[in-house]
Amino acid sequence: MTKTFDLKLLREALLIQCRFEDVQRVKPLVSGRRSGIVLTGRDSTALRAVAHDRDAPELILADASAYSGKKRSTATDPFDETWLQEQRSLGLPVLPNAGYIAAADTGGLKSILSRTAGVGSDAIAPLAVNSWWLDEAGGLDVLQDEIEANSVPVAFVLEHLGDPLSVRHSLSGILRILEASTVPIIVLRCDISSIGLLCHGSYAAAVGTTTGLRHNYPITNSPGGGRPARIAAIVKQCLSYVAVEKIAFAVAADPENQMWICECRTCLGQTLDWITLLPTFALKEAAAFSHSIEVLLDLRDDLLSVNSDLTMRRRSWSSCCDNALFQLEDVSDLSGPWREPRMLTHWTALSGPLWERVQ
Repeated sequence: MTKTFDLKLLREALLIQCRFEDVQRVKPLVSGRRSGIVLTGRDSTALRAVAHDRDAPELILADASAYSGKKRSTATDPFDETWLQEQRSLGLPVLPNAGYIAAADTGGLKSILSRTAGVGSDAIAPLAVNSWWLDEAGGLDVLQDEIEANSVPVAFVLEHLGDPLSVRHSLSGILRILEASTVPIIVLRCDISSIGLLCHGSYAAAVGTTTGLRHNYPITNSPGGGRPARIAAIVKQCLSYVAVEKIAFAVAADPENQMWICECRTCLGQTLDWITLLPTFALKEAAAFSHSIEVLLDLRDDLLSVNSDLTMRRRSWSSCCDNALFQLEDVSDLSGPWREPRMLTHWTALSGPLWERVQ
């Protein structure tokens, strides 16, 4: 008999959202780290192979990503019962292949929530929402009411061309939901803000391994693509992904700055410019990939393991963001401009034991 997944296992987990082709290199990084994998895409055969692997992570979520792309499903499209049963048979949380919830599509929102509530206690409702739903002037009140009325765990996917939480009302809206909700709220396809969301009470959060997995890309008329390959790595104190060549230039400009020394399991106390000294693009990319995941997990541990009190977690995250802005300004003065992510400015607007709504 298949054992129903206990959603409590997801509590405070920082998950890594990836494509199936990246599973093998993500697995050792999440092992023993109160983490897991969100597999993105609909491939039942590959999903079974990952779940049956003897080295499989304890936590695996299957995100069919039916809400994405130009041929995305709509919110009222039926769930695939076979897909639901496949997840349950593997002992995984059950995420329906729910479609995209457009602005003002209240019927679609209600449909996904009510149908997921009927799937079972191991089900999570994927809510891939237009940013209108997180705006007080839009559908935020309705969104909150419907989540509470259906009393089913929710996995948000936020839409934006880049970082969804670079939009002030989106950050304000998701934090209001986290503060008031009585059901578990998970946020998928995140950026570095995944740590901040955990500090503000998100049940779990998933950070994408690529830019395309850190948001849901809206449908546009732009052809997209065409950018040259670029390797970026997280600079922990700056809470930013930065091109490794730019990091190396900054290290050369200010070599005594302790910020460049990384103690993660990939870097092992080296300065971050070591990545650029590797002989091939593939080795550089692999090192930056592993380093960035390690840093995110370390940062989660730093902020959540030490602080069990939600108020202290919020304050600690706000302090990290404030320090990141200071570090970015300092680096820019010495080695040329480093971009300040808008989300940092919005996060630093939070103050006190309870977050103040960003207006």
